[in-house]
Amino acid sequence: KAPPTKDLVYFFATAAMNGGRWEKDREKAYLDHYYKELCTLLEAQGDEKPTFEQLYDSYMLACVDYRRWQEGGFAWGNQDLLDANAEKVFERLHAGGSAPTCEKEYYDRIFEVF
Repeated sequence: KAPPTKDLVYFFATAAMNGGRWEKDREKAYLDHYYKELCTLLEAQGDEKPTFEQLYDSYMLACVDYRRWQEGGFAWGNQDLLDANAEKVFERLHAGGSAPTCEKEYYDRIFEVF
């Protein structure tokens, strides 16, 4: 199973925010709205709700995953949104020391940071 944030990123980048530029404030407003609605539904059915930080981290990782997939020749949608969020993720992965140099180091670092 994939996290629902993969669908959320796809929707934002290809439909709701597909204006060709990254609008950080608009993206934040959409995420806030989504989070509030999600929490309302989860609480109503007796499920534990995530923190906003958990949702946001999952969303950011999903942005990187979608951007990675696009490198295979499937680029469409809001590249600025995906690139800006991927850059933020890589800044977090590279903070506090040397940047990972191989797939295994990136894998381990993702689980340390997120």
